[in-house]
Amino acid sequence: MARTTPRPPPTQALVLSCLNQRCPACGGPLWFAYENERTVTSLEAVLAVTLQVRRCVNPACAWYHRPYRPEAEGRLALPHHEFGSDVIAWIGAGRYQGHETAAILILAFSPVLDYEGAGSRGGEGSSRTGTTRPGSKLRSMNVIKSSQLSKHR
Repeated sequence: MARTTPRPPPTQALVLSCLNQRCPACGGPLWFAYENERTVTSLEAVLAVTLQVRRCVNPACAWYHRPYRPEAEGRLALPHHEFGSDVIAWIGAGRYQGHETAAILILAFSPVLDYEGAGSRGGEGSSRTGTTRPGSKLRSMNVIKSSQLSKHR
């Protein structure tokens, strides 16, 4: 599905560097090569992530000039994805544990996509506190609409 609104501006900045400073193949130093920037939307914030990529400088090494990216990058989001792992887990829980339809999940997630404020979920309640299940308000609205339809028939 294509985005219909512009991506929200980042609310937090995060710089990730490699924990390992030595080449895994030859044990030589990994030198700083360049930085990559990406934006990841999580349930809590929109992150501007700066990745410090390193490379091995030993020409005899099998990893010579091969990029070595920060290890923590995989915890935030999958490669080439806009949304974080926490968003994917939240959608998976709603879809397969809560048996929500995709349309209900999209509507329940739309306050996060519009991102009216940091940490705001548009009054749906936090899934961590357990006050409101994603889509339960929508489900009750659907029940009201179907009951109103039965009165008009």
